[in-house]
Amino acid sequence: LLAPAPASAPPPAAPPAAAAAKPKPAAKKPAAKKEPASKQSEGGGKEKKEKKAAKAAELTLQDAGPDGVLVTGPGTFRAKSILSANGGSWSKALKAWVFGAGTAESTAAVLRASTSPPVALTVAEGGAGAKTAREGSLASAKADALAAGAAAGAGATVNVRAHKKAILVEGETKKINDLLRALEGSWNRKLGGWVFPGGKRDEVLAALRADPTNVVQEDAASPSPAAEPKAEGAPSSDSKTKAGRDVPAPPPPPDAPPKRKSDVSSSDLLDADDPKRRRESVDDAEVLPDAPASPARPLGEENSAMMCPPSA
Repeated sequence: LLAPAPASAPPPAAPPAAAAAKPKPAAKKPAAKKEPASKQSEGGGKEKKEKKAAKAAELTLQDAGPDGVLVTGPGTFRAKSILSANGGSWSKALKAWVFGAGTAESTAAVLRASTSPPVALTVAEGGAGAKTAREGSLASAKADALAAGAAAGAGATVNVRAHKKAILVEGETKKINDLLRALEGSWNRKLGGWVFPGGKRDEVLAALRADPTNVVQEDAASPSPAAEPKAEGAPSSDSKTKAGRDVPAPPPPPDAPPKRKSDVSSSDLLDADDPKRRRESVDDAEVLPDAPASPARPLGEENSAMMCPPSA
């Protein structure tokens, strides 16, 4: 008997139909931007921005009589070009520009007419004692600033070190800016600290340590090297010798006799290895005086003696 044929596998199911593609939404056109009315102009261009007016330099002029004319104020740095061009000179002690006596009216006219920079000038009462009053005012302001710095409780940590011929105060100087400015220091951006003359080291240190909350570190000055004791008979450092040559002897006293050739040593001669400067050696023998010249014989005798030798 034959076995029945196996039943055939059912055909694979057909894949489901692809979903219909969804239509893409239409792109929306960007809405036109509306410019504010302030930016619109008749020609369609933008309005130009107006330049800001230059800030005026605030100056105060004071006639000090025979001591000249003083110009002070917070605007002296901005107006230094016009102040210097009109004959002014900066006085560090007075912190003012000083002009010659009797030039108050002309100086005031020049400053009022200035446009670069513009000047806001104030004329103050002066007189013969204006200079002395200015010095006393600065001294009083400095004393007040030092007293305020001592009681400020800033708690700044600073380091004081030497910089060439000056001193540099660096660290948390921002906490004591008013004190350092009252001490007449100058800020150095490159060094990152306040620079003072070397002669004001003690004054600066005393002012910084007047506030007990400040921590002041001081770099010790490098001691100068002590001179080493010189051994007896040792040559001095000033005498320089060259290779192959002796140290030149000191000059003879004025009453010494002239040197003879026999006294000339080899150290007085130039280097014999140099062909351009070679000199002959000198004998130790003493120079003898020149022998007297023999009398000249007549020309006839000499010729006859040469031509006719004497007979034996």
